[in-house]
Amino acid sequence: MKTTVTFVLVHGGWFGGWCWRDVADLLLISGHQVFTPTLTGLGERSHLATSDISLQTHAQDIANVLIYEDLYDVILVGHSYAGMPLTLVPALAPDRIRRLVYLDAFVPEHGQCLADIVDDVIADETAWLRPPPPLSRWGISDAELIDAIAPRLTPQPLSTRNDKVDLTAMPQLPKTYISLTRNQKPHFVRTVERLRASGADWDFVDLDAGHLVMLENPALLTDCFISLL
Repeated sequence: MKTTVTFVLVHGGWFGGWCWRDVADLLLISGHQVFTPTLTGLGERSHLATSDISLQTHAQDIANVLIYEDLYDVILVGHSYAGMPLTLVPALAPDRIRRLVYLDAFVPEHGQCLADIVDDVIADETAWLRPPPPLSRWGISDAELIDAIAPRLTPQPLSTRNDKVDLTAMPQLPKTYISLTRNQKPHFVRTVERLRASGADWDFVDLDAGHLVMLENPALLTDCFISLL
């Protein structure tokens, strides 16, 4: 008998829940339940962007999906930037998560912010919104894919880059790190090296794909998610 699992898929910076559409469709066809929330101030919620949006705002966005949809035993996936708020969710909804899955994502240590981990330099530190970078940053060169993605990208509240995480008394949950190894950014390579050396209880998966695999090869990513069950 096939077991139905609930996946909550959280997008990275500048994106929105729309980026998971093809993966969500495939998971649904496979008999699973899927939620793809958009974080406050991004995607179709970009009209709610303010300078007050914080990392905690985005963590609460995710936790509220679990709480208000009354979800339990959830596979909670965070891509790229979403690893930051994802790390805070267990403190907000500890009894609802089966496993945390970091998809080529940031995994902060206590007291860190995104700016402590990433290699980027911000051109204008006085701006409260950071515009999306060119898609070539993620190895996207196909013109048709660029035309489909670029108009949907929205600026990211800069405060989410600078908020430091408090991980004291954080519940311990099973965790998986999926590395997207094709042209992987050095900060993600360093993250995996640190996690492997930490001795903490992590599962690791290498996937031969680029950073935006959910858009370039949704079938491959869907199969990977299902293999975690």
